[in-house]
Amino acid sequence: LEAADVRLNGRVTDKTGTPISGAKVRLEGAGQAQRFETESDPTGAFRLVLPATGDYAVSVDRQGYYLYRADALRIETSPFDLTIALDDIH
Repeated sequence: LEAADVRLNGRVTDKTGTPISGAKVRLEGAGQAQRFETESDPTGAFRLVLPATGDYAVSVDRQGYYLYRADALRIETSPFDLTIALDDIH
């Protein structure tokens, strides 16, 4: 890891807090052509290493749930902890 690298530790759950595995997590650097992708594990956890702090667009997609999107998530610290709760499609 470079000194400026930012560790993102995340978790994907449903609205009741139950972990969601296999969710596709994508972050895009604001104003840069940078894209970072990973998938949540069986405990809903995911990890990404980002090149710098700043604003990132975040999307999380999993079949059976509505797409989650945030256009400007500000990541200022490392490690950065993020929990995303998805709404299930009834």
